[in-house]
Amino acid sequence: MAAIDPVSPLHPTAASAVADEVAAPARLEGLSRILRGVGAAALIAAASSFLLQHWDSGGDVWRYYALLAHTGLLGALGFVWGLRANDAKGARTFLALAAGLVPAHFCILGGLVYSQLSWDGALTPVARYATWIAPDGPSALFAVALTLVALGAVTALAFVALARTRAAAFGALYLLGNALLLVPTRDPSVVALLAGASMAALVGFEVRAARRDPALRTLEGSFVRGMVWAPPLILLVRSALHYDLSALYGAVASGAVAFGTTALAGERRIPDPLRAALRGVALSAVGLSSLFATLAAASTSHLPESALLPLGGLLFAAIATGLSLGAGRQAWGMAYRRAAAWVLLAAMAADLWMFPGVVAAVACLLTSIAALSYGFLGRRRAIFLAGAAGAALSLATHLRAAIDLYAFSHWGSLALVGVAVILAATWVERRGAAFAEGFHAWRERLAAWE
Repeated sequence: MAAIDPVSPLHPTAASAVADEVAAPARLEGLSRILRGVGAAALIAAASSFLLQHWDSGGDVWRYYALLAHTGLLGALGFVWGLRANDAKGARTFLALAAGLVPAHFCILGGLVYSQLSWDGALTPVARYATWIAPDGPSALFAVALTLVALGAVTALAFVALARTRAAAFGALYLLGNALLLVPTRDPSVVALLAGASMAALVGFEVRAARRDPALRTLEGSFVRGMVWAPPLILLVRSALHYDLSALYGAVASGAVAFGTTALAGERRIPDPLRAALRGVALSAVGLSSLFATLAAASTSHLPESALLPLGGLLFAAIATGLSLGAGRQAWGMAYRRAAAWVLLAAMAADLWMFPGVVAAVACLLTSIAALSYGFLGRRRAIFLAGAAGAALSLATHLRAAIDLYAFSHWGSLALVGVAVILAATWVERRGAAFAEGFHAWRERLAAWE
């Protein structure tokens, strides 16, 4: 048998050497990513020391300027690294870190501004590490102006490198969201309204623009899309950590959890059992959000007790249905709408049982008619039967009230409801098909914005 040539490609040592030579670039690229991650962690840790401790030397404003110089240096390194070293990955790493630290600056600026220009009267005491005090109002405002100039340039440069075609829109949303951290109030209801408005704007932008741009589905694009959510989330977390909360705050925070878990459950990389569990958490958060919102409405508008259950059911149905609209034809969207129908029917029926009367009967009747219509069109037998039972119960209760208390408001409202239902049937017969076609077309367009 012929001997194997030691230098032949068939020799085991030579083959492994060739394989190692082929795999070497991939290993070096992996090592490069690891080293960038370690360096980024070190830079973030250095910046965190500004937030989590108070040094003995210098005042709070000068300590803030040290953090501003730290972030400005990262932005300058990114610019120079990309321009001189021609290393795009390294440049984007520095710029992403600089942009990611912007909310930390605005948190500190918010403390400095609040210490001198508070809308709340007396300052609310917080932990020492979270206390930032400016010597006077002009110094706080000067720090804000200097930050807007310095970090505005850093943010613009970072988003041009990371978001490309959507750089202007993302940069504007990011800076406006961070500016909300400067509002000099710690009232939890005001904070909740600011955070809710910011998140609503971000959802609208995400649905209409961001999700349709293929460039934003990369790792860098996902980082940018997630980064703009940091300011409103920090608003909510800051209140939860340091200040008393309100029912309105609970409603907004629970709604944010519901939206976040629903969005996270849409990631196909997550196992199906975990995705189902996340959607269950989302529906629970919807229930909490509707409960807190009902309590907030009751405390501010002095609603009667008989209106609380219907209001809570309506809010749950509205939020759950809104979340389901992005599901398209997926099964979880129908599960959300089914939960909305059941909760709304249960709330109306419970309200009719606890507060029997004409108003409760009419509310339950209209809800039941909507439920049986939905169940019939969607071929959902249980919802259809529940809606039919609710309609029968409502009519019986309304009729009894009209008999027991003979008044125009009782029998007249019952007759008016009958006329309205007949007219609605006519409209469904004539216009229902066109309405359903338009609604389905709108849902298909929404589902296509993935």
